[in-house]
Amino acid sequence: MKPVSAPAQAPTSTLLGIGALSRATGVPVDTLRTWERRYGFPKPERTPSGHRRYPARAVDRLRLVKQALGLGHRASSVVSLTEHALEKVLALGGAVEREPPAPVALSEPDSLQSWFEAARQLDGRALERALREAWTAVGARRFIDEFAVPFAVGMGDRWARGDLGVRHEHFACERLRDLLSTEWRTLAANVSGPSVVLATLPEERHDLPLHMAAVVLTLARFEVVFLGSSVPPPEIARAVREHSAMAVVLTVSAHAERKAAHARLRQLRGALGPDVLVAAGGRGLSRQPPGIERLEDFSSLGDRLTRHAPGRSRRRAR
Repeated sequence: MKPVSAPAQAPTSTLLGIGALSRATGVPVDTLRTWERRYGFPKPERTPSGHRRYPARAVDRLRLVKQALGLGHRASSVVSLTEHALEKVLALGGAVEREPPAPVALSEPDSLQSWFEAARQLDGRALERALREAWTAVGARRFIDEFAVPFAVGMGDRWARGDLGVRHEHFACERLRDLLSTEWRTLAANVSGPSVVLATLPEERHDLPLHMAAVVLTLARFEVVFLGSSVPPPEIARAVREHSAMAVVLTVSAHAERKAAHARLRQLRGALGPDVLVAAGGRGLSRQPPGIERLEDFSSLGDRLTRHAPGRSRRRAR
């Protein structure tokens, strides 16, 4: 994968405070300090007055690090790499050896409990900062499985119990949706694989899981055709034909009317050829209609579609 071109560097003599470095790269200040302590980068210089300042040339390297993290690499593997080495990693599209998963060890402000409390307080800055720090610390794949899914489910459960109001649930989900949407669309700029259509069925307006699926699929090099929420089956089928899509992924929330959802899944299955995979998941599916593959989790989604893809021609990069 060709790395996204970064803006031209500022003169190397320019020095930045840590806040300015954070704003230029999108890496939280606390994360920059942790990386400096653990991996020796970014390394500050001292001004004549003794203040710590970072060279502007660190900006491009940090942007490359952020791209590598988005592909699923761990900070311990990429933060200390040179720009040249990072460009090689990105050119491989993430297909390099990774460290085995390890337990997440984030500081207390990044725990899920603090996320729920930020949602309760409608504190957008705190919640967005926590989301971004977790994404940067563990990478995209682990963020989905270990943070995004438990947080979204936990918000829904707290709303159902009456611990939080609908305003809190909507507030939190919008922040999470914004992060996921921004990240997968950035990753999608360099994807040229087979197309997959993502949608929810009519009257299903909970599209947050679709954004989680989009992250996983773009990391697996699939081109996402994102239709969003409440799309009639005939329109989904047309999108499949127009993009020669190999698969459709749908999510059904616990709020869906199950009998209607099952009928629409059967309608969609009947409108598509047998070579098009249709996968559906979510808490609103009590059983699986014939011809519909069960989507149990996001972790296996990319692998499942990859197994379905052999023999299909790769779409040319735009």
